[in-house]
Amino acid sequence: MHKAEQKLPAAFLTLAGKAQLSRDVAHLLAFKVRSADIAIMAVAGLAVFWLRHTFVLPPGLYVMAILLGIVFYQVAAQALDCYGRLDTGPALTRFVGALFIAAAALIGAAFFAKVSEDFSRLWVLGWLLVTAIIGIGVRCALFYKTAGDMARGVYHPRILLIADSPPSEAALAVVDVVQRLTPRDAVEQLPALLENPAYDEIVMIPPLGDSADRLFALARMSPTRVRVQLDPVFAETTAHRIDQFGELPTLDIVPPPLSRTSQLVKRLEDIFIGMLLFLLALPILAVAAAAIRLEDGGPVIFRQPRRGEKGQVFNLLKLRTMRVSTGPDGHMPQTARGDTRVTRVGRFLRRWSIDELPQLINVIKGAMSLVGPRPHALPHEDQFALLTKNYAARRKMKPGMTGLAQIAGFRGAVHAPSDIEERLRLDLDYIARWSLSLDLYVLVATIRAVIWGKGAY
Repeated sequence: MHKAEQKLPAAFLTLAGKAQLSRDVAHLLAFKVRSADIAIMAVAGLAVFWLRHTFVLPPGLYVMAILLGIVFYQVAAQALDCYGRLDTGPALTRFVGALFIAAAALIGAAFFAKVSEDFSRLWVLGWLLVTAIIGIGVRCALFYKTAGDMARGVYHPRILLIADSPPSEAALAVVDVVQRLTPRDAVEQLPALLENPAYDEIVMIPPLGDSADRLFALARMSPTRVRVQLDPVFAETTAHRIDQFGELPTLDIVPPPLSRTSQLVKRLEDIFIGMLLFLLALPILAVAAAAIRLEDGGPVIFRQPRRGEKGQVFNLLKLRTMRVSTGPDGHMPQTARGDTRVTRVGRFLRRWSIDELPQLINVIKGAMSLVGPRPHALPHEDQFALLTKNYAARRKMKPGMTGLAQIAGFRGAVHAPSDIEERLRLDLDYIARWSLSLDLYVLVATIRAVIWGKGAY
């Protein structure tokens, strides 16, 4: 990366014009700054009040003033584009300007509501100054940390490049090309490379010749993002989603399901809701663990390798509900209704999905998500990949404790190819339509699915 691009404000402005990656970084930084602003205003308002009135519950008018102040500031910040242009000097000026506009609007609202006499002028001034000072400090810290991360290549995607020529210097400034293959070699090696989690993206650059059809067919099964570089003239006229690889236009044929900001939102959702659910589940887990030990004295936790995002293998945690055994060929059969391997305690735990609760640890650690495509045992995954096309595409997102397929009743064993095809359809639909509201809907609907217990045995 050029030295000029390692400093602020030029780093964000220069890189944002080069690659979608940098626009994602800018969106991520904007999300962090916006979240910090809301938290700072709320904490500063309460802190200044407590400094003046000791630790007593603030009156309702003060709480209302803090909430209105946050709303007024967000409106002013949007109008001044405080989160759209993240260069240091002007960004700090816009931040202070939006803060004063919000303060003026709040004072005006209090005056017209005839409640201005109920507020301490010293509290209003202190709230404004503390918010401004801390806000400027947090902004500078976030700006320079992000610029340093960009200079160190933290946000550089790891690229498998399929091209006859090496990448340009402009491309190497914003990506990390881990490996380069010619189109001819890629046809033979790509099936194995698609299962390799060492790459974040695959970039194909013409001319591809006769290999194009096979490469495109293979790429559509990829769990990672796949891009094809376009001719500049075609890039100006096509209606497809256009991106950039360095300074060259590309067409996304397998775009990433989530932007960096959406990934952060989903991760925060997993951490906060996951930790809350884990704390609520601790008493249930303690009773279940005692029951398992009392029944046969065996281990409480069952660990099984599963394939997660981008094909990475992790150990999924469950409460042990059965006596583990394999078939004559070493194959682990799917659990069936009336399975003799399931213990008495295990049957109850499976009926109410209590055995799944330890997976909250997988969620908090980041190997899983609360909602996503449900991971299967590795031998079963290999079977399912043979039964349906594009099975690997469900690995674009972290596996979930629950998902659209589960609330639709597709739980338990797979009895026919149509079962796994329908699960895959719902998984890919979830990946394509992800939103925070969809996750919350699935979590609530999961409660109903557990109560009815369809497919759980």
